[in-house]
Formats: sequence, C-alpha cells, structure tokens
Amino acid sequence: MIVPARAARPFLLLLLAPLAAQAPETLSLATVLARGQALQAPLPRVLWLPGGHEATVVLTAADGNQVLHRFADGKPVDPPICDA
Repeated sequence: MIVPARAARPFLLLLLAPLAAQAPETLSLATVLARGQALQAPLPRVLWLPGGHEATVVLTAADGNQVLHRFADGKPVDPPICDA
C-alpha cells in the first residue's frame, strides 16, 4: 500500500521529534563548582518511622545542629530520637 506524502508527514515529525530535543547538560566539576548550592536537593523535614504512621520532624537550630523528634499533637515530643 502506498501512503501519500501528506499522510506520512505527521508520522515522520513524531519520529524526528526526539532528535530535535536538547541533550541534557553533562555534570562536570566546573558545573558543580559554579552551581553547587543550586544542584543540591532539599532534605525532607518530616520523616515516617517504619511500620506505622508515627511522624518525626527534623528541627534545625541557628548554629546548624539538627535534632530528630517524634511529632505528636502538633508539637515535637521530648526527648529527641537523635541529634547531629
């Protein structure tokens, strides 16, 4: 069966579309040094303990120390689970 050129054009465009997309930027040392903070993923603030629906929350002090607390009734519960 011969397909008219007009009918084949959209199909060809779909095949060529991935070729026209930009290639992802390669990660190099220069990129990391220039954009280091922007490349860092944010850490989660609320974590769930395994085996249940018990939430924990990470609190960061002004000096940068972080403490992991259980979270109940809308407030952190003392004592902390761990600190870093």
